[in-house]
Amino acid sequence: MAVPAVLAEQRNYFSRFLNLAWLSLTQLVRAPSHSRRAEAARRSARHILQLAAIIGIAIIVLMYALDAWEISQMPLRGSPGLWWARILTDFGKDEYVLVTLAVLLIAVAIFSAATRGIQRSLLLGLGTRLQFMFFAVAVPVLVGEAIKWSVGRGRTFVGGDANVFNFSHFA
Repeated sequence: MAVPAVLAEQRNYFSRFLNLAWLSLTQLVRAPSHSRRAEAARRSARHILQLAAIIGIAIIVLMYALDAWEISQMPLRGSPGLWWARILTDFGKDEYVLVTLAVLLIAVAIFSAATRGIQRSLLLGLGTRLQFMFFAVAVPVLVGEAIKWSVGRGRTFVGGDANVFNFSHFA
């Protein structure tokens, strides 16, 4: 029984595709074949150190050049013209978002326990999406709070004057 040319070509293509995928996977998991691994590791470490130094210098230069000027342009804290900024800041607080998502998750759990069939599967799918959104907000908030705590840069007018270098690490 002869195989039609189109099917033979498709099988040939599929087998070539699988072979290429297998060869690519073996290239990823094997040890590097070059003999200069130690030199490459030293060069990579040197580049990482240089990049960290450049970023640190850029941060310090921006603090002197940009932050000091920007802080001098800011109105005093509590100025009546900043009412819209206070409302906008309060609206975006992570506590509101996390509490709302947690309440929705609890409601979905309660309702999904009481339903059956396709409604339950739809509610469980909604619950999965709500969990994703909850963790998509909670994880960056926790990481940001840890960074803020370790860096300790205070608000601009906390000490009474506009101090760019108002730091209190781990406080």
